[in-house]
Amino acid sequence: MKFKRFLKSYSLLHAPKLLLIFSLCLEALVPPIPGIIDFMPLLLMMIAFYWSIYHPERLPYPFLFFIGFFQDIIFDEMLGLSSFILIVFSVLLRRTQKKLIHRGFLTLWCVFCLLIMAFEALRLLISAFSSPYVYMLETVLMQGIISAACYPCIHFLCSGILTIEHDNKRRYAK
Repeated sequence: MKFKRFLKSYSLLHAPKLLLIFSLCLEALVPPIPGIIDFMPLLLMMIAFYWSIYHPERLPYPFLFFIGFFQDIIFDEMLGLSSFILIVFSVLLRRTQKKLIHRGFLTLWCVFCLLIMAFEALRLLISAFSSPYVYMLETVLMQGIISAACYPCIHFLCSGILTIEHDNKRRYAK
């Protein structure tokens, strides 16, 4: 019984990391159909957004760096670009965490939409000046729109994980 409780608490404690690794694996398994990547939501950004607001201590910067680094390797992008964007994204959210944590879902969704478009524009600018691959504006807009449309699913998945964790803490505290 103690091992089962330990396993549940351990897996929930590391749920953000496991979700990021799982989403990176999902993105890596996308079939090599030309143009399909344009329609993939930015799962890493969605998960990092949620956990950077609600439990930032569960996503340390070195972990975000390595996830971004592996994403760059998998998608053959400029090394360090995804790491840079994930870390800056997380730093901004952690600094505004106290203002955002008590806001409603619609406010968070609007903040996510604005941030995702801003960081996709940043990715476009950085890659235009330093990468042999040039992102098309339509691609960036499409990924931003699809990510904004998919964010509610990720938000409710992550909040469900937090609810399970809080329920387990209450159950085992008795």
